[in-house]
Amino acid sequence: MPESATLPAPKAVPSATAPRPARWGQRVDAFTVALLVLFAFYSASFIARNSDFWLHLATGRLLVSGEYHFGSDPFAYTTSHHYWANHSWLFDIGLYKVWQWFGGAVLVAIKAAAVAALAGVMLLITRGKGPWWIGTVCVLLGTLALSPRALLQPAIASYLLLAVCLWCLKTGGRAYRAIPVAIAIWVNLDAWFLLGPSLVVIFWIGRKLSANEPSDSWPVWLIPGSLAASLVNPYHIHAFTLPFELSPSVRQSEFFNDPRFAALFLSPWHWRPLGMGGGYSLAAWAFFVLLALGIVSFAINRKSIRSWRLTVWLTFALLASWQARLIPFFAVVGAPICALNLREVVATTSYARLGRTFALVATVLLVLIGYFGRENGFYNRDRGVAWGIHTDPTLSLAAESIARWYQGHSSQDREVVFGTHVDLGHYLAWFAPGEKCFLDSRLQLFTHIAGDNAAISRALGLLPDADDDPHHLDELLQKYGITAIELYDPDPQRMTSALRQMTGSGPRWDVVRIDGGAVLLMPKGRISPGQRFNAERLTFGLNNNDELPQAANGPRALAEPAPPWVIEAGNGRIGSWEADAATVYLRLFEHEDPGLFVEGRPDTSKRSPALPLLAVRAARVGIEKDPADSTAWLVLARAYVQLGQQTWERDVGEALTPLGRIRRTQVIAALVQAVLLNPDSIPAHELLIDTFQTENLLDLEYRHAVEHIRLLRRAGPTARETREEFNKRIAAIQEFVDQLEQAVQAAENRFLIRTSSLAGEPLARARIAMELGLFQKAIDVLANSHFDLYGAEGLGLLIDLLLQTGQAADARNLLDRQELRKNISVLGFYSIPVRVRAESQRWSYRLLSYEWLNLCQYAAVGNYEAAREMLLRLGERLEHDERTIAPVLSKQMSVQLAVETGLAVPLGPLGMRLRAGMDRAYLNESLKQSQLFAVMRADFATITGSLELERGNIAGALEQGETALALYSQKKGLAPSLPGELLAEKYVAEIRRRRN
Repeated sequence: MPESATLPAPKAVPSATAPRPARWGQRVDAFTVALLVLFAFYSASFIARNSDFWLHLATGRLLVSGEYHFGSDPFAYTTSHHYWANHSWLFDIGLYKVWQWFGGAVLVAIKAAAVAALAGVMLLITRGKGPWWIGTVCVLLGTLALSPRALLQPAIASYLLLAVCLWCLKTGGRAYRAIPVAIAIWVNLDAWFLLGPSLVVIFWIGRKLSANEPSDSWPVWLIPGSLAASLVNPYHIHAFTLPFELSPSVRQSEFFNDPRFAALFLSPWHWRPLGMGGGYSLAAWAFFVLLALGIVSFAINRKSIRSWRLTVWLTFALLASWQARLIPFFAVVGAPICALNLREVVATTSYARLGRTFALVATVLLVLIGYFGRENGFYNRDRGVAWGIHTDPTLSLAAESIARWYQGHSSQDREVVFGTHVDLGHYLAWFAPGEKCFLDSRLQLFTHIAGDNAAISRALGLLPDADDDPHHLDELLQKYGITAIELYDPDPQRMTSALRQMTGSGPRWDVVRIDGGAVLLMPKGRISPGQRFNAERLTFGLNNNDELPQAANGPRALAEPAPPWVIEAGNGRIGSWEADAATVYLRLFEHEDPGLFVEGRPDTSKRSPALPLLAVRAARVGIEKDPADSTAWLVLARAYVQLGQQTWERDVGEALTPLGRIRRTQVIAALVQAVLLNPDSIPAHELLIDTFQTENLLDLEYRHAVEHIRLLRRAGPTARETREEFNKRIAAIQEFVDQLEQAVQAAENRFLIRTSSLAGEPLARARIAMELGLFQKAIDVLANSHFDLYGAEGLGLLIDLLLQTGQAADARNLLDRQELRKNISVLGFYSIPVRVRAESQRWSYRLLSYEWLNLCQYAAVGNYEAAREMLLRLGERLEHDERTIAPVLSKQMSVQLAVETGLAVPLGPLGMRLRAGMDRAYLNESLKQSQLFAVMRADFATITGSLELERGNIAGALEQGETALALYSQKKGLAPSLPGELLAEKYVAEIRRRRN
């Protein structure tokens, strides 16, 4: 008799006669089970990001089109003599068909439904004697433990079919007949089908070891039938190959020691996911709790030790304890077995209300956590409930570029590309049909080239202990006919190291093209100079928009601070290849030889701004495509910093103070957006601290310093840092934070003292707060006061403060007020002093505050069209003033000279002659100031050209630069200074050089 017959589940009492507590308990149990299934569904409902999806999709396309040949690998040029048993061929066909008919969202929904069905089958296995809530809690733990691996992969089918086989074995009787059928399907879905026959054998061994062997007869055909069912596949005996997780050849190869594959062989016995640094992963905790609970269940139910339960549980527990990727298989069998053990020793009436309440509360909490995708770490932001397939923009672009590269070269020359990451191979399979890669994630197929792959990677700087022998690399490249390298790695440190190695001083490689975050390299001498990547041509050339598009109107919306109780179901970064390319441009610039050094600092007078300008342009385009891309905002800020500090723009544009103010506004706005979108970004907080320190924004500097040290403590020591070094570094930073806290507290005290008698004067209080470095305090004072108390002057100050602190969205809300649009002069004038060398040259830009603040806001968010329109309006206003005011002053000056001539007659009174001289001096000074209108027009034309250049409108930049130079030439020698002349000359010269 099967086990389910010896331990029958209690039949429900008809509702008409059931006691009220029993009906209440059944309803709670049913509701809890429904929530459990919902949690399982949520835990698998997230955007699919695993790149091997594209490999399976490409295989399905070949199978459907009839171009697939069983046994041969169509995707790599290094496996031509190796047999490939593709166990997932049936899965691949289904994947491709559903994709073709319904799209990626339905694929993810089906996967989520499969996990929900898995939870249901696990609950069926737990049926038997004892309280139902125990089974619910155990299955909930199992579902939680397997959730990290609930990916859109064939393994999902293995989890479900493993549970089905276990249910059939436990049920017995006719259910035995379904096992060979399930295995026959399984062998055509995933390489883990071996667990099916193995489970049957392990189950049989457990029955034999049982002191009280079940009375039902074991079908003698079941074990051979299960093995025979494994042969129902296109590969027959060749299907009996181990998955790479269990393959000895893989573990003995270089793959096992390669840090790029470390996650594939990771042991569960590392504690980072359990603590603050890993975000307190409930899924990681669930495995250890389930493991411990299983041990306890066998300890208190000793008769279960002499049964199939121990052999099955122990086998899968050992696998999961050995390798983290195998935890889901243990969860599938371990959770039901643990529930069966516990339910047999806990009476149905014991802890009934308490247990049901615990199960219900735990399930409700996990459903809420699962909806936001935080069960795998409270800091996780890419697993919120959503259905869809993520296409990595860099990898898809790189695959398409490699396909074009292949098409331009003869196949007879065996010219091939070496991709430095397996993800490239996956994307190449789908986005470049017919083209082949060096390596992908099917590691058991590539053990024969694992050593060469590691050697090439070391030579490229992707792995430590770089091989500096160029001849060894040349031999390896010749061995495989490799003539180009697509350099890509998702790890920023490895990518940075490789770029430094490949493009540093005395490089042996040319950068051919930058495909988002990937870089195509070829040995020097194989391509002409015109085919190489040229940052100067791309930045200053007039016909380059085919390679990198222009930025236009900025993001659709800006991130704004959310209340602390608001939690978003994050779906991860969408990104863009332009934003990824911006990171590469910056890395190339940072590794570029700065040339000469002056007083220990790099001489920036000859360092081109081309790469930072490209990074700005690419990041702006990326932000327009994905406004929520915190990486793009951070790269944008870093690019502006590099542009203003490490290139010749710093030297030639230093006197153009309006451009400097615009640049600071752009930097701070970008950093604030980066922090709002990713509060855990340590680099963004660091840059904000430095920027606020330079601008003396004391309270905001302290706020980000506190957050910075909190994130550093949470992250823990770096890979190259000991605990002692980490503690020393944290202590130094903490000392800095303590000093900041004291300074802020002192400023707060002084503010209270100085404003004690100014309760009804928010404008005066805000100005005092600014003097003390309490800029956020000044904003709060004005924002929390009525407009009538501070008036238009205070409103202009509030908008200016918001822009200076990066709160561009709030500034836009105020600038768009109807009363300001109707009367733009209500905010008064804004004065910007010019940086001059002599006191006699001192003068200031005097602009309408509304127009200037609008310009800064547009430039900060990247709305270049609106910024250009505002700059042209400023120029037109200055031109109008020059036409109307200068002639009047000239006429008055002529009259005054005539008056002075008359008064110079000896009979003229002395007092009148002195007064006339003073009037002439005043008119002369006013006339000189009127000459500055043209200079200011020229300066704003230069600023317009600079913004057009950073957005990628080279023709517009040239036009504005030439306009500025024409105006400067008219006033040379007449105006006290020409602030933007050098910058305009430099940029116009660079553009003209590329045009000629």
